[in-house]
Amino acid sequence: DRLHRAPTSPAHCAKSIRHASNPAEFQHRRIIKLYKSGFYYAVKVAEPMETVAAVSSSGTPRRLRWSDTDRNMFLHCSGPTVEYIGPGNDDSEAAAIRAVPPFDPADSVAYFEITVLCRGREGYIGIGVSTARVSLERLPGWDTGSIGYHGDDGHIFSGSGRGEAYGPQFSTGDTVGVCVVFPMKSLFFTLNGQKLPFVPLLGRMSSGGLYGTVGLRSQNERVTANFGDKEFRFDIESFRSTIRSRLQEGAAKLDDGRLNHDAMRRLICDYLRHNGYFDSLAALSSSEKEPEEIAQSKDGQRRRSMRLALQRHDFPAAREILERAKNPSIDAQVALTLLEFLHLLIDKGDAESALRLGRESLVSLCDNASSDVRAAVSDVVALLAYSDATEMTVGGKSVDSFRAELQDRVEELTVPDGSKSALELILLHSQRVARALRKVSSPEAVFIQEILQEFGDFGAAVEGESPEDDDSGRR
Repeated sequence: DRLHRAPTSPAHCAKSIRHASNPAEFQHRRIIKLYKSGFYYAVKVAEPMETVAAVSSSGTPRRLRWSDTDRNMFLHCSGPTVEYIGPGNDDSEAAAIRAVPPFDPADSVAYFEITVLCRGREGYIGIGVSTARVSLERLPGWDTGSIGYHGDDGHIFSGSGRGEAYGPQFSTGDTVGVCVVFPMKSLFFTLNGQKLPFVPLLGRMSSGGLYGTVGLRSQNERVTANFGDKEFRFDIESFRSTIRSRLQEGAAKLDDGRLNHDAMRRLICDYLRHNGYFDSLAALSSSEKEPEEIAQSKDGQRRRSMRLALQRHDFPAAREILERAKNPSIDAQVALTLLEFLHLLIDKGDAESALRLGRESLVSLCDNASSDVRAAVSDVVALLAYSDATEMTVGGKSVDSFRAELQDRVEELTVPDGSKSALELILLHSQRVARALRKVSSPEAVFIQEILQEFGDFGAAVEGESPEDDDSGRR
């Protein structure tokens, strides 16, 4: 569900859709006039093109499909199936296609497979990886920045037109896979479920920006991809578990000290006090030999009052709490309005009142809101296009999960300076450390990322935050 915002008229809006979208991607469109003197939102409603989950070491599905743009004109693509339709006379008529998005170095293991439906006239079929700069008029492996395993001779090509003996030839009916192992800065191929030898990644390829790539070169060659929508021939889960165990064993050797349990207890108490969980703080403190002094901070009291108002859907009270804060942020006001919008639309089924609230409040606030909050507005407004919005997703999440995140955002922004507890700052800094290590393909980056992901969507939620710019962070 995506939105196109266009000025002046619904016709202009529809025109922007035609120019910005693949016409085959969506079948139905509905234009909603959100503000009579301002903008029109065109909500495209239909089943999206087939996308499937890529293998990720973190267990988090990543959407992957053949690219609409990174493909040679001699290739015809229908869902996961790719067919060569060019003349196929010589190597100058080779054609390649890349899968998007690129593999993420934060995923210790990335894998996909193809099955050869027809070897075609010559069987010049290649599978591998490439960077975005590699020409799509070449088979994978022929140019710098790509590696490919070719079926006609079983050779491996690593940034060169001269191949080396690697594995068996493959043809019609065979299933071939490619597995990138970022912590080892290498990859390997599989044939009919059997692992072939490792091949080192070249130069900066281990830093990321690698795309799954397939190339065809002679008439009638046809393959179909499996990006994870069905069981792989190769047992990738067992291999992934092995890599994960090695990473954990390596990280365990880095432990050179004992955990300070008193410091941990104080961190937790500080978090509870800071966020207004006073009952939990009292219960935790009473169970300790040396009870923590329970001082209810003003920030904690304000957050607690906001939390209770939102739980009761008492939006006038929530606005009053927000207005009492010094210079309440635009993001907080928009997030609070979105919560009321969802309450009207989902809980009360009153689409007319929700739309009226959007016209009167959302549009006037959005221009000064942050980009992620404006994106949230677009995702929420898209729900108006559905007769039953309760089963839809918002920003890739269930409605309940999205509302919970919005509520947390409002609570956080209720405090004027957006201060964070010491525990939250430690988690934010840990995420920054993981991102820094990921840039150099450090195995520890994967380990830290997996620990953070045990807390749910925390890693994604803090992406892009800069704790060193926060006053409390400097302290």
